[in-house]
Amino acid sequence: MKEKTKKITLTAIGIFFITFGIFAMDFSIYRSNWGWVLWLCYWGMIIIGFGILTKNSYLILSQLNMLAIPLIFWNIDFFYFLIKKKSLWGISDYFFSEMMKAARFISLEHIFLIPLSIFALYFIKIKRTDAWKLSIIQTIIFFTLSRFFTNQNDNVNFVFYSPISIIPTNSWYLLKWFIISNMAILLTNFLIIKIPGIKNFSQTKITFNKLNN
Repeated sequence: MKEKTKKITLTAIGIFFITFGIFAMDFSIYRSNWGWVLWLCYWGMIIIGFGILTKNSYLILSQLNMLAIPLIFWNIDFFYFLIKKKSLWGISDYFFSEMMKAARFISLEHIFLIPLSIFALYFIKIKRTDAWKLSIIQTIIFFTLSRFFTNQNDNVNFVFYSPISIIPTNSWYLLKWFIISNMAILLTNFLIIKIPGIKNFSQTKITFNKLNN
């Protein structure tokens, strides 16, 4: 891809992400559901958007670490329902129920967030592989805010109960939430940096040479 075309494409994706994230938050406020503003995927879109515009792969990767695996589960559940016309885990069932068109439109971010983010990372290149540190810190902050400042019925970021039956909600749920979240972050970070061509090869080579010297 030519440099000018790449720049225009990345800028467009970055602006799109930020606009989409802000729209999702504004809609939450419009519906008087202030707690929804704390959904990690809304903040993730905005932060990824800024990361793309500033070519900061650290920010982009930190958000993907938290969002990729939950979104993959959502997509599996969504397309299963779309094809089979019946529920799998029940995560995306709300999408096929009676809901406002704007809310359904916002939910589409579950589908495009991962591929567009990785597409952007491929051209920006990963220069640091320790984005998992920021991911864990952000997860702890959002867990705390969601737990103490949102309605239990909204279950923002699933901090009150499990969205799927294979992870039961019991007295150990909070511990399981942190263990699963951290494992997902570390696994995603590891897998993304292994994608061919996504890291800054020259940076990796310089680091390798320093270690050898």
